[in-house]
Amino acid sequence: MGICKKHCSVSSMPAPDPERFKICKSFDTGRFIVVLVEYPDCTNFEGRKVLVYNAQREAVMTARRLDPHFSESGLSPIARFAPTQEGWDDAWDYANKKEEALGQRNRTLEKLQTMKDMYT
Repeated sequence: MGICKKHCSVSSMPAPDPERFKICKSFDTGRFIVVLVEYPDCTNFEGRKVLVYNAQREAVMTARRLDPHFSESGLSPIARFAPTQEGWDDAWDYANKKEEALGQRNRTLEKLQTMKDMYT
């Protein structure tokens, strides 16, 4: 028996039910969407989560299941932030930076393709 089992108490908070949620606020950049989600069954941070998804607005806003945990399958957030104004602002900045980076990458690839086409 490990020392933690003998001397530590582990509090279990109810996990958010991915099928019981309410989207309170959202912002999208085109490729990314930031949402403030409330899970009534979850007790930490009053059940509020700030999540960023690499998905179209419609996919997130019409989802019947929105799990705040990272997953390899299904609709999964790419980032989570504290459910505070600062967390919301950080999530907004993150989504915008990701959008800018992808736009820059696409412009660079287009330039390279154009140069390649010129010489072939």
